[in-house]
Amino acid sequence: MITRTITPKVKRHINKELHSIGTYHSEIPLDSIFSVLAMNQIVPISEDGTEWAGFLCGENSFCYFDMAWISVLTQEPLVKVKNSVLALSWYRMSSNRYEILAYVT
Repeated sequence: MITRTITPKVKRHINKELHSIGTYHSEIPLDSIFSVLAMNQIVPISEDGTEWAGFLCGENSFCYFDMAWISVLTQEPLVKVKNSVLALSWYRMSSNRYEILAYVT
């Protein structure tokens, strides 16, 4: 897979949008987080380079997602983002709501 960097300007834009999703949720808002990436023609990818599919579990944890630029025509991951990952952490509070932190490094 070809690699390409993401500019600081695009990172700032994505992180601003991720921040606007908010911190406290009744569930981990993966759809909202991934939609922010998609608006910037980026998708999270698995180790094999395909678009990430799965679920998150646990009361508190974190994970890092590799990302790729997508083709506007086919919506397939094409070019891996080599200088950034999507960082996501969550903590389930006693109120059963999740505290979420998501950002692009």
